Amino acid sequence: MNVPDTRTGHMDVFLPRAMAPAVLDAVIRLHITSALARTGTSATTIEYGTGQPHSPGVTRWPVTYTTDTAPPD
Repeated sequence: MNVPDTRTGHMDVFLPRAMAPAVLDAVIRLHITSALARTGTSATTIEYGTGQPHSPGVTRWPVTYTTDTAPPD
């Protein structure tokens, strides 16, 4: 069976609209890393788009990530 070397996924991260731009990247990466760790995987790339208003005071950030699908040692 031919298994791809990587897997691409998508996830939305919801953050306070007042989040300081200086910490935005780190917080988004932490959310994605933590979510993937619960499944035993880790991201090799994390990219996010433009935040969109979701509800009062909340912004939705669309995130695309790639994981390594190599079997564990």
